[in-house]
Amino acid sequence: MESGIFEKSKLAGRTLASVLAIWLFALLLYARRLEAQEYSIEGLLTHSTFTLKGEPESRTDEFFRVNVLGRKWLIEEETNPSGFLIKVSYGFDGTNLFQLIEYPKISPPDPKRMHIRLTGNIRNSNLPEIEPPFQSRLIWFALASSNFFQTNTTESLPPIFPISESQLLQNGFQCKAYWQIQKDRVPLLPESAQFWDDGHNHPADGSAPHVFNDGFTNACYSASFTNLDNISLPYSFTLTTFWMSYNEDGMPISPVLHTREEASILVLRTNSLITSFRPHFQDAVSISDYRLASAHSNYIATYVVLSNDNWLALDSIKLTKFYESQQEAEKKARAALDYPRKRKPIIALMFIISGIFIPILFWAYRREVQSNIPNLT
Repeated sequence: MESGIFEKSKLAGRTLASVLAIWLFALLLYARRLEAQEYSIEGLLTHSTFTLKGEPESRTDEFFRVNVLGRKWLIEEETNPSGFLIKVSYGFDGTNLFQLIEYPKISPPDPKRMHIRLTGNIRNSNLPEIEPPFQSRLIWFALASSNFFQTNTTESLPPIFPISESQLLQNGFQCKAYWQIQKDRVPLLPESAQFWDDGHNHPADGSAPHVFNDGFTNACYSASFTNLDNISLPYSFTLTTFWMSYNEDGMPISPVLHTREEASILVLRTNSLITSFRPHFQDAVSISDYRLASAHSNYIATYVVLSNDNWLALDSIKLTKFYESQQEAEKKARAALDYPRKRKPIIALMFIISGIFIPILFWAYRREVQSNIPNLT
């Protein structure tokens, strides 16, 4: 009797252990699959603006390319809003955010001057900037934000569209939002999102905010998905923004259509076409490095790189030394600038002394001359 109970207990224990092992294996496989997500996307995005009456005002197109490998991603965009082509790239290598902007070439180039048409910067961040006419933040949100949603524990989201108080973006401002992601389908990208405008400004000096309205939904995002090799990716997404209309007395009336971004995917691949997630360049580029800003009172290191893709020409140690040498150079420069200012009082004093002593010396000289003239009478 006891042996039978014992055998049943052993069997139950083995069954439980097997189930736990299967669950553990499934979790590890899912985590590995999540970490190893890899895909590349190419698409076209149309940006439309509207008047206060809801009538179409302007329309521009941009081509974009996205490569993702786990936490790393690279977004490349190009557009010609004013008739000339501008390109921007944002890359996150798992640690730093790299931005590269490419302006048109000067034609004909000036042989006597070095024309740098590439500018870049490096930041301690994992979010693209909001810089119209590009829609980098929106593209990141739609196609490369999986890691953000895996770690976000707040009830707010970073804005993915320009906001009126753009200075707030420098301090990591986030909007109250409601969203839904693809919970059971990697790579866990958002299906929909609504952003809420609280209806008042946000003074940086701590003063009381000014209330304009009671708040409203000022942006709506939605995406349509398709499955490709067990990966669920958007084949289109849309962002519509609104602003509040006011009457002549400044009283709010109702939200009206402001802008609409419509993206359609042209190419989907389940592999990344690149190995480096820093923007690629082959020409001289002026780079601003913001990584030491917090440690050195908003210090920015700016340097020109001539070799291909040499983003980190100065590592953190060299940057620190570079910063110290720059500080010394700045002190000398300030001393040189202050030198004429310091000389002014001295020069003024010299003029005063000269104004007093020169007449005295001249008087003494004349008296001496006159004393030496013989008296002919």
